[in-house]
Amino acid sequence: MVEIRNYQTSDYFEVKEVLELTDLYWDVTDNEKSLNRESEKDPSSYLVAIEDGRVAGTQFAMPGFIPFLFRLAVHPQYQGKGIGKFL
Repeated sequence: MVEIRNYQTSDYFEVKEVLELTDLYWDVTDNEKSLNRESEKDPSSYLVAIEDGRVAGTQFAMPGFIPFLFRLAVHPQYQGKGIGKFL
């Protein structure tokens, strides 16, 4: 069963791996310091999907007047299981 929860700083390296494996990692916005800082501003905008005790996917939404989905990535091992839909 997939668990969706807010990103925690301890998730960083697994989130980075998912973003790298899906060619979405960009060091300017996704480095550890930036990601942790931004997630503290609005924790509900940064979600992770947990399956088998590890980060299977991640979703970042940019809040604002017109919020938009900034990053949606699912680890290749977990693709095709509907995790992106959950996120």
